[in-house]
Amino acid sequence: MNIPSFNFSLQDFLAYFVPGTLALLAIVIILLPTPLFDIISNLNPGIGTLLIAAILAYLLGVVLSSCTFNYERNIYEKKGEQDPRECFIFEKENYETNENFKAAVLSAFYKLMPLPDQASVNIGKNSNREWSTLHFYMSRSIVMRMAPECAAAAERQNSLRQLRRNCLWPFRILGFAGTYWGILLILFSWDYSRWIYYIFPVDRDLSGFPIHGALLAISAVILIRLLIKLHIRKGMIRNRRREAREIYTGLILLAQSYNRDNDKSATAGDRNISINKEANDTGLTSDNDNV
Repeated sequence: MNIPSFNFSLQDFLAYFVPGTLALLAIVIILLPTPLFDIISNLNPGIGTLLIAAILAYLLGVVLSSCTFNYERNIYEKKGEQDPRECFIFEKENYETNENFKAAVLSAFYKLMPLPDQASVNIGKNSNREWSTLHFYMSRSIVMRMAPECAAAAERQNSLRQLRRNCLWPFRILGFAGTYWGILLILFSWDYSRWIYYIFPVDRDLSGFPIHGALLAISAVILIRLLIKLHIRKGMIRNRRREAREIYTGLILLAQSYNRDNDKSATAGDRNISINKEANDTGLTSDNDNV
């Protein structure tokens, strides 16, 4: 069987590289009206420069990812929702748990992962809960080992979720860059704006665009907030629910396959017992005929 590799992949690389690239772009936009941009623009655009920029983008993506480690958990706590790894809700926010599906998952889990005492699994602060993140990770390990196709589909959703989460701070920095430029265009349009040059190290003429600056600042704030709410927050929750759905359905399919294998083994065992019994009976009959 061809088992997919779950080692470091292109999806993992992009989950850090794309956010890091967006953050670098936002930083360049912030530096655009300053003398530092002239230093950046004078760099030789060769292979070495591009390679260094790619490495910086990846490392910056890793750093930004560490800054959003608890972001998903905070979303659930703020909205009063359960983590999809700890429940069986896979659709919209107001959908309730499917009890039949929940019972099937629990039955499949304990069939494939028999534990000494199902009611008192040591899962830390949630030791009395019926299902927890520990159960989810144990289920994921089972599916990755025994159903790699289902695990690959779940891994894709996990990579998309991580990419969205890592884009949180790049989007915020882009929003800050747009707001920063809007404020600059407004301030430098004043008649008495000489003092502003001492606060903002700008070496370009930005006067004459107050309306553009106001529109840019307002648009940047609104668009970034919408992107974070619709693309990142809801997208992360949607990807996590789809990941859990793939893991749980794979778990159920494995349990059904386990049942079929046991039934086949039992049937084969009964057939062997029947054949042996018939052979023994035939042997006894032949001996009696010979007598």
